[in-house]
Amino acid sequence: MKTKYLYIITFILFLVSCGPKTESEPTVFTEDNYVNAIIEVPSGDKSNLNYDEISNTFDGANVKKANKYLSYVGNYGFITGTATNISEQGDGLPVDVLVLSKRQKLGKIVTTKPIALLKLVRNGKLDYKVISLPSKPSRNFSKVTCFKDLQTQHPEIETMVEMWFKNHDKLTNEDIVGWGNEEEAIAYIKANIKS
Repeated sequence: MKTKYLYIITFILFLVSCGPKTESEPTVFTEDNYVNAIIEVPSGDKSNLNYDEISNTFDGANVKKANKYLSYVGNYGFITGTATNISEQGDGLPVDVLVLSKRQKLGKIVTTKPIALLKLVRNGKLDYKVISLPSKPSRNFSKVTCFKDLQTQHPEIETMVEMWFKNHDKLTNEDIVGWGNEEEAIAYIKANIKS
């Protein structure tokens, strides 16, 4: 009789251990000090979906905004494990990131290297965007490694990003306040890591 119960308990434990595994949210920084980002809008798309942290899905029923004429200039998403500080004019949502690279899939986790911080005022509140490149040099469009490189090698990208943010959503009033370098971007991310 004891042997029968032992087999049943062993079988139940085996079934439980084979159940679906849930992945935890990746850390903000990798071991190499790169930043993990989740892509919400692939480059070239026009609409932005809501990411639901609880169900770990993108909800198409609650589109934040739909832009009918201007495609995203890069892969837009958020940095995992962050939430902007409401007491410092943040919205409590994760830190926004624009990954300058070829098109990435919706929901893909991309390891990135922050190179700049775009400083905006949106409807009277500060709204910062981290500008990043993929961490693997082979996936970069250029030999850009920092904000100064971007300004000297590809000044047109800075202009394109500014124009896109000024014009992508006619329902909001966005003004460019300025740019910060990679150190400012990393400091902003660190200041908004969830506790």
